[in-house]
Amino acid sequence: MPPALQQKPKTKFIKDEKFICISTDNKPYEAKIVKIITHGGMPMYVVHFKGTNAKKDVKIPIGGEEGKMFKGDLHQYYMSHAPPPLAPMPSRPAVKHEIVERDEEPPQIPPSQSDNTTEMLQKILENLEASDTRNRELQERISTLEQGTSNGPIERILTVSEETIRAESYYLRKQSVVVDAQAKMIEELMKEKKNTETNIMRLVGMVQQQITMTENERKKMIALHHNLLMENQKRLPGAHGFSPLPQNSRLPIMPNMGDAQQIYNLSPQPCIFCDIVGHPSIHCPRYPTLAEKRGRLEEKNLCVRCLAPNTNTTGSKALHDPCPQKDRACPACSHMGLAPPATRHHLLVCPRYHVSTEPIVEFSQPRRSQRQRRATPY
Repeated sequence: MPPALQQKPKTKFIKDEKFICISTDNKPYEAKIVKIITHGGMPMYVVHFKGTNAKKDVKIPIGGEEGKMFKGDLHQYYMSHAPPPLAPMPSRPAVKHEIVERDEEPPQIPPSQSDNTTEMLQKILENLEASDTRNRELQERISTLEQGTSNGPIERILTVSEETIRAESYYLRKQSVVVDAQAKMIEELMKEKKNTETNIMRLVGMVQQQITMTENERKKMIALHHNLLMENQKRLPGAHGFSPLPQNSRLPIMPNMGDAQQIYNLSPQPCIFCDIVGHPSIHCPRYPTLAEKRGRLEEKNLCVRCLAPNTNTTGSKALHDPCPQKDRACPACSHMGLAPPATRHHLLVCPRYHVSTEPIVEFSQPRRSQRQRRATPY
C-alpha cells in the first residue's frame, strides 16, 4: 500500500494530556505528552515527567503504551491498582476456664488475738471522747471572747513612750533633709551632663568640619597633580599623539628617561657640583643658579654635554673630542623646537629646563579689615 494510503495509528493520548507513566525504576509519576513525533518510521509519544529536566524525556511508541501509560492521576492509579484485601484470620475458640467451688470455712481468730483487739478498740474510744471534750472547751472560750464578758468587751491599748515618738520624728526630718539634698545634687548632675554633651557635640562638629576641609584640599591637590601628570605624559617626545608645547607654556618640560635617571638617581651618589651625598644635582644648594653651575663645571674641567672629564686641549674648552653625547641634543631645547647649535649642552645646565624646575614661591597678601573694605570699595 502506498504511504499516502497508509492509515495513521489510533492514539489513546493527545498532546498536552496529563496522565500517569511508569518510569525506569517501575514507579508511577505524573507526566504529560509534549508532542507526537515520527522516529525511525514509527510514531512515538514524547513524554515529560513532572518536576524533571527536559533531558529526561522518554519516547514511547504508539501502541506500546499498555502497562506504561495510565489515564488519571496518582490517586486514581493507586485506587485501581491497589492489591486485594487480605483474607480475615480465622477466629480462635475461647478458652474455657473451669470454675471449681470449694466449701471453705472462714478464718478463725485465736483467743489471744481477740482479747488484744477489744482492748485496742476501748483505747480508741477513750481517745475520741477526750478529744470531743477538748473541742467543746475551745468552742466555749471562743464564744466568750466574741460575745464579751460581764465587765464589757475586751480592749487592748497600745502605749508608746514620748521619747520614742520624738526620736522617730527627728529621724524622719533628717531623712527628708538628706532626700532634698540628693534631689538637688541629681538636678545639678543632669545639667552638667547636658552641658557636657552639648560641648562634646560642638567639638565633634568642629573636628568634622576641619576633617572635611582637609579632605577637600587633599582632593584638589590630587586632581591638580593628576592633571599635570596627564599633560606631561601627553607631551612626551615618545608618547602617542605628541603635540609640541608653545614657547610661552609654564608647564614643566619632562626629559627622557635616560636624563631623568641621571638627574633623579635615588642611589647614594654625590652631587656632581658639590660632591655631597643627600640631594640631586639639579637642586644643589651650594650652586643654585645656572651661572654658578656652569662655572663649577669649568672649574672641575667637565664636559657640558656628557659631564665627563674634558681631555680636549685644542678647540672648545666646554667639549672634549671623544664625547659620547656628540650627536645628541638637549631634550628640553629640542622639545621647544630650537636649532641643533643651541642644544649642545647637558640637561643640568639647560636654561629652559632649569627655569621649569625652580620652585614656585607664593606670597599671600595681608587681608584688609572690615572698616578698610568699607572705606575703599575699589
